[in-house]
Amino acid sequence: MLTPRLALFVIAAAVLGDVAPPLSVIRVTPNEDADPSALITVTFDRPVAGSLDRSVDPKSVLVLEPLIPGTFEWRDPVTLRFRPAGPMSPGQRVTVTVQPGFAAMDGATLAAPYRFTFRVRGPRVLAGLPAGPGESARFLSAARSLS
Repeated sequence: MLTPRLALFVIAAAVLGDVAPPLSVIRVTPNEDADPSALITVTFDRPVAGSLDRSVDPKSVLVLEPLIPGTFEWRDPVTLRFRPAGPMSPGQRVTVTVQPGFAAMDGATLAAPYRFTFRVRGPRVLAGLPAGPGESARFLSAARSLS
């Protein structure tokens, strides 16, 4: 037979045992440099958007600095995606903040905001003519980089 003290201990252990560890971000893209049309994705360690009736508004999760027009959407239950409306500006630095004010399907939340930064690459030379061994590259210097 359980004593009142032992019953309290069993109840406390059951309640505390069900507490989920904090929600974590396990992957983000882009990492450092991005193409002007790159998608921004954040992947969590467990489902956040499990179904249409139990979905977290994706606009409330990510904050982009500077503001970029585009669409926020859940790619799958663990991956949030931002699709820019048009190409991002070359040379622009973008800071993405994952806000901690939402809960995963199991009730877990982020312990603190998660931030990452990337830079949008400029145009790159893909090919040139004439620009090769034994060719004259009148308009393209070897020391100049466009990105």
